[in-house]
Amino acid sequence: MRTLPRLYAFLLGLRWATLAFGTFLLSAKPGIENFPSRHLFVFIASFAAYQLAISVLQWKTRDKMVLEWAVVWSDVLCGILLVYLGGAGFFLAAVLIPIFEAFVLSDPGGIFVMIVDLIFLFPFAIQTQQLGARLLGGEVLLCGLFFWLFLLVKNQELEVERWQKKGIEEKKFLEEEGESSQKEIERLYHELLGTKDQFESLKGNWQNSVDAKNEEANLRIKDARHNEEEADRKYNDLLAELEESRKERQSLNFLVETSGHMHESLQMEETLVTVVETLGKVLPSQTTLIFLVEEEGKNKKLYAEVAASPYSDYFRNYNVEFGEGVVGWVAQTNEPVIIENGSLRTADGLELTTLLTNEKSAIVAPMVKKDGSPLGVIYLGEPEPHAFSWQDVNVLLRFIPHIQTAIAKARKYHEAIAQGIIDSLTSLHNRTYFEERLTEEVKRAYRYKAPLSLIYLQIDHYDHLMTQFDESVLAETEKEVAEMLRGYLRGVDVLAYMGEGRFAILLVQAERTQAVLISERIRLALEMRVFGETGKQRVKLTASIGVSGYSKVDVMKMDYTTARASLLSKCETGLQEAISKGGNKTCMAA
Repeated sequence: MRTLPRLYAFLLGLRWATLAFGTFLLSAKPGIENFPSRHLFVFIASFAAYQLAISVLQWKTRDKMVLEWAVVWSDVLCGILLVYLGGAGFFLAAVLIPIFEAFVLSDPGGIFVMIVDLIFLFPFAIQTQQLGARLLGGEVLLCGLFFWLFLLVKNQELEVERWQKKGIEEKKFLEEEGESSQKEIERLYHELLGTKDQFESLKGNWQNSVDAKNEEANLRIKDARHNEEEADRKYNDLLAELEESRKERQSLNFLVETSGHMHESLQMEETLVTVVETLGKVLPSQTTLIFLVEEEGKNKKLYAEVAASPYSDYFRNYNVEFGEGVVGWVAQTNEPVIIENGSLRTADGLELTTLLTNEKSAIVAPMVKKDGSPLGVIYLGEPEPHAFSWQDVNVLLRFIPHIQTAIAKARKYHEAIAQGIIDSLTSLHNRTYFEERLTEEVKRAYRYKAPLSLIYLQIDHYDHLMTQFDESVLAETEKEVAEMLRGYLRGVDVLAYMGEGRFAILLVQAERTQAVLISERIRLALEMRVFGETGKQRVKLTASIGVSGYSKVDVMKMDYTTARASLLSKCETGLQEAISKGGNKTCMAA
C-alpha cells in the first residue's frame, strides 16, 4: 500500500470494527452461523489472527504493487469465506475492506473488485440471512457511509501527498538555483580578473589607436570635402533637372488648358490654325508645319495643310511621297526623330535633312489613326543647332493625341456635311437625318415595347427677330441655343435643327411626363438667358414647345405606321396650341 498514513489507519480501524460488529451479531443472535456453536471462539480467534497478520503484511508491503494486490485478493477470498461461515454479520468486512484497498491502488481496480464482491457475496448474504431484510439494508447503508468516509480520507491524503511532492520539487528547484547562482558568481569573478588583464592591455594600445584614428579622421575630412564638392555639383545638376521638369510641367499644363480650344471648331482649317498657334506657344520655332495624308489611287502623299513660317509661300502646295525625305520617312516608320545639326543618318544609312537649308534643328513626329494607319506628320524647325531636346519631343508626343482627336472630329464633320445630314449653321443634325432616326426609333420602341417622346421647340416671333437683328447675330444666337439644348439631353437622345428657328428633340425610352419636365426646364432657361456677346447686339427670346409621346401600354395598342404618324401629329398640335396661347408655353396634345 502506498505511503498514506491516514488511509492505513482508517483501513486498520475498519478491519477491527467489522470484526467487532460480526462478533456482536454472532453473540447476540446465536444460530446464524454455518458451523457448530462450540467452535465460535475458534472462528473469532482465527479471524482476529488473520486480520492482525494482514495488517502487519500491509505495512511491510507498502509501495510493492504485486504484494499489495495479493493482499487485496486474499481479503476478497477471506470475505467470501467469512460470509459463508459467519453469515450476513460479516458482510461489511467482506465488502468494504478489499474494495477500499483496491481503490487506494487504482480506481479501475477498485471498481473491478467491487463487481467481483457483489457477484459472489450478495447471493451468499441472501442465502444465509436469518436476521431479516432490515439488517441487510442497514449493512448496505453502513457500506455507503463508510465509502463516503473513505473518499474523504483518500482525498485528504492525496492532497497532502500532492503538497508534499510540490514542496520537495520546490526545495529541489531552490537548491538547483542556489548552485547555479554560486557557479555564476564564480564565473563572473573569473571574468572580472580577465577583464582587468584586458584593460591593462588596452591601456597600452590606446595611444597607438588614438594616433591611427587621428590620421584616419584627417583622411575622412579630405574625403568629406571632396564629397561635398561632388554633392554641390549633383545639387546643381538636380536644380537644372528640376527647372527642366518645371518647364515641361508648365508646357503640359498649358497644353491641357489650350487643348480644349482645338475642339471648339469643327472646321478643318480653323482647327489646324489653332493647333499651329498652340504649338508655337509651347515649343517656339521658326517653322511649324502640319502634313496630312491624302490617298491618290493606290498611292499616298503628305500635303502641307497649314504652315507658320517666314517661308510660308515655299510650302504652298508642298507635298512629299511616303518614304521621301524626313517627313516621308517618319510617316512610313511611325518613329519621331530629332535633327540637331542640319542632318541625321538613320540606322540603315539614309541621310535625313531639315526642310529648309537655313534651319539646323528640327523635330518631326508622326500622327497615327486608331487603326494604326498614318494620319499625318508635325514638323518644327529652328535655325540654331541643338535647339531642341528629347524632352521637347516628349512634350510634343503627349500633345499629339489631342491634335489627332481634333482632326478626326473635323474630318467626321466634313464627311457628314458631304453626306447632307449636318446643318452647317448650328452643326446639329438636319431634317433628313431626323426623319431617318425617327423611323428607326419608332420601330425599335414598337419592337421592344419601350416608351418614346418627341419635342418640337419653336423660337417665338422668329420672323420679327429676322427683321430686328442682323443675319449674323441671329445665326450666332441659334448656335448658342443649339449648344444650350445639348446640355439638357443624354447621349442617346436625338437633337436636330429643322430650319426657321425650329428644333426637334427625340427622347429615347422616355415617358411623356419626363419629356414635359425637360421641356419646362429648357423653356425657363431660354426665358432667363440673354444671348450674344457683351458689347454687341444682345438677343432676348422665348420659345413655344409641343410635346407628344407614348408609354409601353400605348405601344402595345397600335401598329408601327399609326405610332409614327400619331407621334408627329400630336407634337405639332401641342406646338400650335402653345403658339396660339401667346407663346412661351409648353403644351401636350391629348
